Amino acid sequence: MPRIQDEYLNCVAYLYRSRHEAEEAINIGGSAFLVTYLIEELGIQTGVIYAVTNKHVIQQGAKCLRVNTTGGKTDIFALENWHSSATDDLAVCILPYLNPLQYAVRSISLSDFITRDIVQAWGIGPGDEVVLMGRFVNQEGKQKNTPTVRFGHIAQMPIEPIEYKGQFQESFLCEIKSIGGFSGSPVFVAPMLLPLHKDGSEPAQSSFLLGVDWCHIQSFDNAQDEMGRELPHIRVPVNTGMMGVVPAWKLRELLESKEVNKQRDMIADREKNRRNEPNVVLDAVLAAAAARKPEPKG
Repeated sequence: MPRIQDEYLNCVAYLYRSRHEAEEAINIGGSAFLVTYLIEELGIQTGVIYAVTNKHVIQQGAKCLRVNTTGGKTDIFALENWHSSATDDLAVCILPYLNPLQYAVRSISLSDFITRDIVQAWGIGPGDEVVLMGRFVNQEGKQKNTPTVRFGHIAQMPIEPIEYKGQFQESFLCEIKSIGGFSGSPVFVAPMLLPLHKDGSEPAQSSFLLGVDWCHIQSFDNAQDEMGRELPHIRVPVNTGMMGVVPAWKLRELLESKEVNKQRDMIADREKNRRNEPNVVLDAVLAAAAARKPEPKG
């Protein structure tokens, strides 16, 4: 397993139920990660950044997003305008512009998403290694987010939906060590040694976003007394080590749904109107570049 690049870890953020809990890094919540959706009509590298997590994390009230700053601290965004999928355990919310001079974050592009065609073309299946990155509540980082990496393998392809707590969800089944708090984490297919293209060129991708962690499957065993005797009238949950992962193509469906598209179109229209005004910097990318230029001396 190759070393995980820091830029992948920097796409992870944490979710809490309140600003206080986020500041103190306490209590329940979940994980999130950042995705960029480019708006082609606005030009190269212009788009919006979404926070991505599970619908059930948002339903539990964990809407305060904590991200790292370049100064080694964190900043907190109380987000309310979440869009939840009607069919999948997914939710997304547009973030304000995150100046790269201020925030130590990275976002995943849609080109990183695994697709059914990629699965078929590269023969991805049971046994392939996967990497999970998210909030380990026992050691999550107080001063700043310190995502934990866990490793495993694809155990079953998304042939039949996984049923968990009455919900049926199209999912990859992955055998991986994981617990609550990782819900909403990104799951990647581990970097692979892919064959060359037919023309001899190097492949453009070696790793893909497999999807979003949404459940940690449990079984139930009889409890035992202090003598080791089973107590059949008391059942306790046992972690099976199996995790459900919503496929990345389901996340893309949500990002391209009618309501999410509508909000993105409104943002694009506002940006085009702003660009038509005189004496303005064309976009946030140019604004950030201008901020980095040293002032003239003398």
